[in-house]
Amino acid sequence: MRTSHIIYCLVIYLALVSCDFSKDRLKQHIEDMYSAPISIPFERMKCLTKGSLDDSAPWKHAKIKLVHYIDSIQCSSCYLQKFKINHNDLLLKENESNNEFYNIFIVDPRGNKTALFKLTAEHENDEIPTTIFIDSAHVFTDMNKNIPNESMYHTFLLDENNNVIFVGNPATNKEIKEKVFEIINKGLYQNK
Repeated sequence: MRTSHIIYCLVIYLALVSCDFSKDRLKQHIEDMYSAPISIPFERMKCLTKGSLDDSAPWKHAKIKLVHYIDSIQCSSCYLQKFKINHNDLLLKENESNNEFYNIFIVDPRGNKTALFKLTAEHENDEIPTTIFIDSAHVFTDMNKNIPNESMYHTFLLDENNNVIFVGNPATNKEIKEKVFEIINKGLYQNK
């Protein structure tokens, strides 16, 4: 067998092995997320919100929560603006559900990005969601070691006990968005 054929077979073998490794890793990450409830330390994060929502805190009592964790690697202002413009239907769902469903945006800006993000959020409040939590002390990640570092795992649905019921970002995929709406509708309207 020629050397080029051996190298070619070796590359294909390594690709197949790495795909299996990636699938196993993906499965393990999802299982880890489902293994324990997610802790959301609302009282330890700065809440940016409009009106009197801060007093009533509807996010604490929602039956279903869609958590959007935006770490320092992502552009938080870009993510929020894009979400608000392109996925306003998920934000409107909060009002339709009488806040039994709630979007929870947790932004973890590092270093001097905290002040810049607060300033941006205050000046562009029509372009961003109504409630954002700033986790400058990084308590969300410290309390939830079962959430992987990769951003593909940073958007997920929680039930009323903060158990993960679905992992996936509806802003990135139409099928995921349809599944998220299906789960939300089933969770909110099945007992009515």
